[in-house]
Amino acid sequence: MQPQTISTNSGLSTASIGQLEKKQLSSMSAQDVSNILPEVLAGLEKTQASSLSTIFLGTINKEQIREIHPTVLGELKKNQITQLDEEAIQGLNKQHLKALSPKLVSSLLPEQFAELTPKTLKALKPNQIRSLSNESISLLNEKQIKKLTPKTINALQPEQISKLSTQFVAAMTNRQLRKLPADDLTPKQLKTLPTKALSKLTPKQLKQLNFKQIKALPDDLLDRFNNKQLKALSRALNRSDGSRRLSPNAQRRTIEPYTEPTVIPDPRDTWLSITTDQSTQQWDLQPNDPLDPLALNKTNQSLPL
Repeated sequence: MQPQTISTNSGLSTASIGQLEKKQLSSMSAQDVSNILPEVLAGLEKTQASSLSTIFLGTINKEQIREIHPTVLGELKKNQITQLDEEAIQGLNKQHLKALSPKLVSSLLPEQFAELTPKTLKALKPNQIRSLSNESISLLNEKQIKKLTPKTINALQPEQISKLSTQFVAAMTNRQLRKLPADDLTPKQLKTLPTKALSKLTPKQLKQLNFKQIKALPDDLLDRFNNKQLKALSRALNRSDGSRRLSPNAQRRTIEPYTEPTVIPDPRDTWLSITTDQSTQQWDLQPNDPLDPLALNKTNQSLPL
C-alpha cells in the first residue's frame, strides 16, 4: 500500500505526525504547515528531521517550533537550520539551544542568532560560544549579553575578545568582567573601553597584561584603581615608566603598603610620662593647658622649683 500524500492537516495528531514518511513530509505546502497545530509538532521524531523541507522549516512560526522536541532540532543540518525564519528563532528555548552542537550553532546566520531571547542565551555553553563568528557576537544587545554566564564569557577565544565592541564590554556585569580573559584585549580596546568596566578587572587579570597593554590604560583609570589593583600593576608600571602618569597619591600607593591609621593617644593620658630626663625642651604652658599638672589659671603663676 502506497503512503498517502498529505493534502490537508486538519486530521493530524501528535501520534500520526510521527508516522509520516519522508515523501509525505517533504510534499507539504506552506499552507499545510501553517495549518498544523503547535502541539501536534511535539509528535515529530528525530529520525524525521532530515525529511523536513525548506518550505516546512521556513514556514513554521515561534509557537510551532516551541513544541518541537529538542532532539529533533539537534538532528538538523546546516542547510536546514538556516531556513528557519528569524521570528521562529524567537521560539527556541534553553533546551533547544543545549541540543544544538557547536557546529550547528555556528551555522546560524548572525541575524538568526541575534533573535535568540535573553532567557535562551543563558543556556549558551562555552563550546558553543567559541564557535560563533565575531559578527554574531557583535549583534547581541545589552539584555542578551547580561544573560551569558561568566563561565561562557571566560571561554571566548582570543580572536573574539580582540573584536569585542565598546558597547559589548559596557553591557557586561561585574561577574562577567572578572572572568573575561583581559590579556586578550588589544591596546586599542584598552584605550577606548569604558573606564567603569575596566576598573572592575581583578588583580589577577591585571597581572596578565603586557607592556603595550599597560601603556594603553587611560590615566583616569589608573587613578581609580584600588591598592590591590595598583600593586598588581606596579612591576609593569615601573618597567613602562607608567608611574609618571599617575597622580602623586596613586604613585605612593604603588610602592607603599596600606597601613591602618595611627591612633594618637589623648595627651591628658600621658602627661605623667613627661620628665626633664626625656626632653630638654622648655614647655610653654598656657592657662588651663591640659599638660599643666597644676592646672594653672593665671598667666603670672609659675611652677614651684
